[in-house]
Order: sequence, then structure tokens, then C-alpha cells
Amino acid sequence: MRRFPNALIPLMVAAALYILYQGTKKQPVKDEKGNIVLRNNMLFLIIGVIGLPVMAYLGYLFISEGSSRDYVLLFGFSVILIPLCLYLILSYLNERVVAGSEDITYRNLWSRETKILWKDIDSVSYNKSTKKINLMANNQVISVSSNMVGYKSFQECMKGKLNNSLYERLKSIME
Repeated sequence: MRRFPNALIPLMVAAALYILYQGTKKQPVKDEKGNIVLRNNMLFLIIGVIGLPVMAYLGYLFISEGSSRDYVLLFGFSVILIPLCLYLILSYLNERVVAGSEDITYRNLWSRETKILWKDIDSVSYNKSTKKINLMANNQVISVSSNMVGYKSFQECMKGKLNNSLYERLKSIME
């Protein structure tokens, strides 16, 4: 009976990855100006919000029934999982990319914005391990994650906004 919950872990991870991938295909939200707004998948918020009470419950269990070894384990879990949960929550709430007709704006985890004009983009790259598109202009970088809802639509949007040679270079790197 002990192995059954452990067998669910790979299924839960696979389901989460499937949900993230499906989100990239969804149509992005458009703001009142008609700009494309990419946000992280709501799964980020759900996992972050569920993770915090789970950590509190584990803490309660370890403290009420645990030994000194369990405290070390709890501390280790806390150091890793609580910041991860907070990152996921802040990432969903704050992080976004707004692609307008003339410019693109990235708002980071701490709500700081970076704005560059499409016409000023002089370099593009793609990180295959993180699956992020990096757009560079005037010593500024905007990274667009493949986990964002509407990522596929953003790729199509870039086709008309980027310099043709930059777009073709990016397309060849991504393949």
C-alpha cells in the first residue's frame, strides 16, 4: 500500500507538464489596446498556493511526532520548498510579456518593467534548456518563457515584428 502514492508522483508530474504545454497553445489575452499579454500558466499559482499549507502541515507533523533528525529534514524541505512556492505565486501574479505593435514590455517577478522597441531588436537567441526566447536591444534583454500562456501566438506575432533575418535565425535555432 505504501508504493501506491509514490507511483502517483510521476503521473502528477506528467499531468502538470501536459497542462503547461497545453497553455502554450491557448490564445493569449489581449489588453484594451489590443496588445498580446502573455502570463504564466495558472498551474504556477495553484502549485504555489497548495505548497505553502502542505509545508505547514508537514511542519506540524514533524514537530508533534518527530525526532531531532526529522527537524533537520523539515528545515531542508522548508529551505527549498517555501521559496519555490513563493516564486511560483509571484511568478504567476507579476511576470508577464506585453507585445504591442511598436514595442514589447517584460514585467519581472518584482514588477520591474523592461521595454524595447521591435525595430531596435538587434539580436535574438534561444536557450534550449530553459526554452526561452531572448530578444536583445540597447543592452536590454527580454526573455519569453515557453511556459507562458499564448507562447505559440507570440512566436507568430514575432514573424511580423522582427527583422526578417533575425526571425529566420531564431526559427533555425529553435528547430
